[in-house]
Amino acid sequence: MQVDIYSSSGEKRYSLNRNQYYDDSIPSVVISDLDGSVIMGQNTVGKLWFYDQDGELRREVELFPDASYDLERILHLDLSEDGTRLAVVASKRGASHLGSKAPHPSGEPHLFLLTHTGDELWKKALPDFNSSATAISKNGDHLIANSYTVDIPGNLQKQSLLFNDNGERIAS
Repeated sequence: MQVDIYSSSGEKRYSLNRNQYYDDSIPSVVISDLDGSVIMGQNTVGKLWFYDQDGELRREVELFPDASYDLERILHLDLSEDGTRLAVVASKRGASHLGSKAPHPSGEPHLFLLTHTGDELWKKALPDFNSSATAISKNGDHLIANSYTVDIPGNLQKQSLLFNDNGERIAS
């Protein structure tokens, strides 16, 4: 798979090439307004790749080193407007319904706050079986993530969780 990166004036800056398996999800990509660097994430392997403004790979981060490849894992990225902080919501594995006979029904979703270079500032386990989205404030001082569990009859338990930049939950 090739991802082409363009400037705001429409000029092609560079291309990123990644292996893409036929049943794999399309990677998540964010581009920094700070310096034009790119962060790419792949849910199935729980990895992030940090590229500089010239498309050179600077760092690879594995969010769950003890987890296996899983098509059902989630990964969502949001970069602060100033480009300095990255919010990531990711699961260790795909989730099943509450009450199922799956060996590990919870996907073990976590919310991460990282720097734009990939340094982990903190990581918090989310309370429910799954998540699907996160957002970070303009200056990176607040993060929000959803957390939910579905039982076998289809009942949905859901919540939104607000964190400060120190990883303290301040509202739900």
